[in-house]
Amino acid sequence: MAKPSRSKSKTAAKSPVSKSSGPTPALLQKHPVLVTAGIFLVLMLIFFFAAIFQGKTYATPDAQAAATITAPLDKILWQDRIYPQWMPYIFGGMPSFASLTYNPFAYFPDLPLYPLRRMLAYALHYVLAGLGVFLFLRRKSADYLPALLGGLAFMLTPYLITMTIFGHGSQMMTTAYLPLALWAVDRLLEKFSWLNLGLTGLIMGFMLQRGHVQIAYYGIMFTGLYVIYHAIAALRRKENKKILPMLGGYMGALVLALALSAMLYLPLQEYRFTALAARPIGATCRSRIIPITWAFSYSDLQLSVCSNVYHKQDFSRLRSCWHYSFPSGSTLNSSTVSSTIIFPTSTNFACR
Repeated sequence: MAKPSRSKSKTAAKSPVSKSSGPTPALLQKHPVLVTAGIFLVLMLIFFFAAIFQGKTYATPDAQAAATITAPLDKILWQDRIYPQWMPYIFGGMPSFASLTYNPFAYFPDLPLYPLRRMLAYALHYVLAGLGVFLFLRRKSADYLPALLGGLAFMLTPYLITMTIFGHGSQMMTTAYLPLALWAVDRLLEKFSWLNLGLTGLIMGFMLQRGHVQIAYYGIMFTGLYVIYHAIAALRRKENKKILPMLGGYMGALVLALALSAMLYLPLQEYRFTALAARPIGATCRSRIIPITWAFSYSDLQLSVCSNVYHKQDFSRLRSCWHYSFPSGSTLNSSTVSSTIIFPTSTNFACR
């Protein structure tokens, strides 16, 4: 009879210590995502306080140039109630909507955010970026504090902050959807359901809708590589029945995303073929090296291995961009190639 009493006394002595060692607020237990979103929002309001509440703007060249170009079009839209479809200030004139230079209301989340200050809309997208990393890390069984710090680290990434300051708001907003897209794709890979399919298509559709083609392209590349990795892992585990739902679910979500952004990209495709047809005869190499510097396509991965594919004079610009992207300078080694494939956004940031 003495032994049970000793065990009870030990458990009674240990229980208060375990409860008091790590108390968790009730609100955090019930609504961890809302609490985290509130923390991120407060930090962003403090960080951009002058721009949001005091009406100040960042006097950077790119931001001023963009505001100067779009100001007359905004006047036509709001005063004359005419949707401008021609941009006369770039390249001697080009379609404003089809060239993605001016397309208000094509991005659906802009509809409720339009009455707000533009900097406040940017701050909400930073919160979205941090929440995406937080949700993904929590999904991978990370504790609350490491997941919170991971979201903060991504949200306050210097490259992400400078996108807004230097007038590349669409680039920042599109980048904000990358962690959310990865989180949604991971849910879809684990369990195929109509809810997960629709959620993934919606998030990737908003990422495409924001109109920054390069970052959206990198997002599809990144999530696609993630799906291929899990398909190969399932194949090695001899779980062949899971491969078809994985690939089919991702392709279905991609179709939904493209359908959601079709109003933006169908005119862009039509204008692209028109612009290519209007190029001077013989302007092949030089006219191609400019898009390569801005967008890194699959066919151009050969440049990482064989730099003599193009003329040395044309390739020097690409090499200078890689020089600023990676510490290894203009020498392309295996780590440079792998980081270019896995993290292709670094080349876009550097060439910006």
